[in-house]
Amino acid sequence: MILMPPFVLLALALLSGCATSNVESSAPAPTPPKQSVALSPACEDLDRNVDDPVVTEKIDPWQKIGEYAVALGEANANIDASRECQRRQRERLARGK
Repeated sequence: MILMPPFVLLALALLSGCATSNVESSAPAPTPPKQSVALSPACEDLDRNVDDPVVTEKIDPWQKIGEYAVALGEANANIDASRECQRRQRERLARGK
């Protein structure tokens, strides 16, 4: 009888399951959408990056806080505009236009 170290036995036990784990799934394949719709890129045009304020060694921290607040407000306005645009697109698609 050949004695094997426990880690070899563990590795063999783990790897032996790999041979049987390739069984085909009985779940049906997803069906493709019935119709395709071209969306306007208008909403994507609203999604744009907002530049970070430039930070240098000689800065007024309160000014930079204000600049970040303005940049954050601009980014939030972009997000809100994009959401509204997408909402309108969904409404038009639901009406079939």
